[in-house]
Amino acid sequence: MIERHQLPGYAVGVAAKGCVTFSPTPVVDYETFKAHQDADLTELAWLWNMNRGVYMTPFRGEEWTLSVTHTDEAVDAYVRAFEELAAELIA
Repeated sequence: MIERHQLPGYAVGVAAKGCVTFSPTPVVDYETFKAHQDADLTELAWLWNMNRGVYMTPFRGEEWTLSVTHTDEAVDAYVRAFEELAAELIA
């Protein structure tokens, strides 16, 4: 979705944890995080999800955590909310 909608960002994941990083360049340390992370877009994504019943931590590094208790429907709700956000951002 990030590529399809040409958003400035990328997804990072390690096992069941991950995040979408809204930055045109890789964030590799605190300095690049402060210099390149789009804080406004990150906050908007958090608010967008919260208003659609997708409850997430407000910290970029813990954006998603999946477990065996998550249903396919819960994952689909997150993907659907992100798709809606991406479409609105490029509209």
